[in-house]
Amino acid sequence: MWYDGKLRYGNDHYISKTTNLHGNDLRVAVFEHIPTVTEASREYYEQSSNGNFKALGVEFELIQIIAKAMNFKANYYMPLNIANEKWGKAGDNDTYTGLLGEAINGDADFFLGDLHYTIHHLNYLDLSTSYNTECLTFLTPEALADNSWKLLILPFRPYAWLALFFTLLLGSGLLYLFALFYQKYIISYKYIIHMKNEKLNKYDISKDLYEFTDFPSSLLYTYSILLQVSLPRLPDAWPMRILIGWWWIFSILVAVIYRASMTATLANPFVVMTIDTLAQLTKASLPVGGWSEESKDFFLVSTDPNSQEIGSKFELTNNEQEAVERVANGTFCYYENSYLLRHLRAKQILEKGKQKNKSEENIGLTIKYNLHIMKECVVHMPIALGLEKNSPLKPRVNILVFCSTVLILKSTTVLFDIINFYFLQ
Repeated sequence: MWYDGKLRYGNDHYISKTTNLHGNDLRVAVFEHIPTVTEASREYYEQSSNGNFKALGVEFELIQIIAKAMNFKANYYMPLNIANEKWGKAGDNDTYTGLLGEAINGDADFFLGDLHYTIHHLNYLDLSTSYNTECLTFLTPEALADNSWKLLILPFRPYAWLALFFTLLLGSGLLYLFALFYQKYIISYKYIIHMKNEKLNKYDISKDLYEFTDFPSSLLYTYSILLQVSLPRLPDAWPMRILIGWWWIFSILVAVIYRASMTATLANPFVVMTIDTLAQLTKASLPVGGWSEESKDFFLVSTDPNSQEIGSKFELTNNEQEAVERVANGTFCYYENSYLLRHLRAKQILEKGKQKNKSEENIGLTIKYNLHIMKECVVHMPIALGLEKNSPLKPRVNILVFCSTVLILKSTTVLFDIINFYFLQ
């Protein structure tokens, strides 16, 4: 009875029927996609195994929490050809395939499959509160720079080689000019002084300088000293000997520096060539692609020139394994969330290890490139659970998703506090 602006006996006549579903069965459509649902979850719900300690996926664990809180039984199933259709796309007569087709037909109450919180998805189903954001980026080939052909010039930088070249020209020029000066003035003067005593013959003295009185010969012998090749004969003129001695000291210093730098070059690994930004990806001129038409449209409608160029060459591919093989061959870049890309990279490392134990004749595919995950995120996409359109369960599910997310964050914070207290202090 309504009395004085309120119910007289305080009874709540409008109890939410979604608080307790009394163990009713609710259908849950599943699309296996890391990190939301893993392949191990299929074994879990098909065999009803409670002793499985493998990772089942974020959304799979979340739906179990919701089922327990709302007291319903989740009946999991995989739609027909979901591995190829994935989220689904428009077909004939305004029909849809995949998860979106299940939602339009009203065949399920929940939809698990890493659904992005986008307007396109909201047109066909309801989405819960976002429980996480994913970094969407590219899986790119990682190449090692082949520097073997220029190993001899790597110890010095270009400016050092340029300075060494000009020093060689300067040194050979100085020796050439000094030899001419010594031959023209000093030897002639000594010849006049000692002519009467016949102690010095002009020819005998000047022949010691013949290596440096010709500029090409001077350049050649100066270069040979730099390479630590001895002269055919050391000049008797002491000024020339002193000048050559300083050039020897310079040559020894250059040789020591070159050897030390060469040792450091050989000790360091080869330079890794990676693609870490959209600008670098655009300049790489590699084909790019993914399995979602929404991803291609996202790039095409972007105001960023690099994103538009990527969208114009974006290829749609449903075969994930084939796409990864193209990346490993250095001919493709694959667009997905960073969690799945890490999983694919780990599988590639495992396959590469297996290839080392087998001959190339027995392996049809030879991995040429390592897989690299681009550091720049194209977008941080919100992820949510899918529900049937206009589902009455959404308000209650939103509360449970929010509370579960908060509890996870709190437990993570407590874990970090314990680690900091016991191990970092």
